[in-house]
Amino acid sequence: MEKMKEYIKNNKRIVISGVVVIVLLVAGGIWFAVQSGSHKDTEPKQTEQIEQKQKKIEKEVKLDEIKPLIDKEIIKGIKDYEREKGAKVDLKKLVSVDDSIVEKVEIDDSKIDSSKEGKYEVIYTITLKGDGLNTFLKKNKDVKLTFDTNADEIIVKVKTTVSIKNKKQANEETKQSNKDDKVKETVTNNNQQVAENKPNTENSSSQSSSSSKPSGGNNNSSNNKPSSNNSISNSDNSNTNTKPKEPVHEHSYDIYVRT
Repeated sequence: MEKMKEYIKNNKRIVISGVVVIVLLVAGGIWFAVQSGSHKDTEPKQTEQIEQKQKKIEKEVKLDEIKPLIDKEIIKGIKDYEREKGAKVDLKKLVSVDDSIVEKVEIDDSKIDSSKEGKYEVIYTITLKGDGLNTFLKKNKDVKLTFDTNADEIIVKVKTTVSIKNKKQANEETKQSNKDDKVKETVTNNNQQVAENKPNTENSSSQSSSSSKPSGGNNNSSNNKPSSNNSISNSDNSNTNTKPKEPVHEHSYDIYVRT
């Protein structure tokens, strides 16, 4: 120990510089360990986010939730149906889709028994393409969906019903629905006619009011006055024509000439 103390006393500069180097190395090691630990914490989060975008999203939704896609004709033919008892129900032929957004549609109609009346559940499994759907949503800001679309593949399941009814009941309901449609169409047409005729009636009333004023003035003043003058002149003419003729007297004279 005495030799070390003497060495330190004799070589203070070397000892101090060595201590500084050791401190720096320790501090650097601590900093590196902290930084590497923080990178390890962030890398899993980033990879988790990437994986989250790439995985499937599966969700059961109501029919109203895909109505924005139906209104934009991305999907057609998915709705509640009514069929006559004994009639064949081929729902696949009624479905059409936009291939750039919808990958496929699977239909589970195994519960339907067309020989028995009643309501039967049908499940549509719609597989949507994430890229195509999100591109469509960016271009059409008015389309709002309630389910998550942040994935490469979105699978939604929609439940609908198929009602099997007897022929008489089906015909009556069809007639009633046709009547309702005709009433709606009639009301719509009447409203359109009223809207179209309103400006025409306003124009006709304004024209009639403007034309009636000048005609009244002319009848009361200019037309009546000349007629009275004409009647006076005619009466004068009639008076002059009825005056008696004065008699003409003839005289005879004899002329004498002196020579």
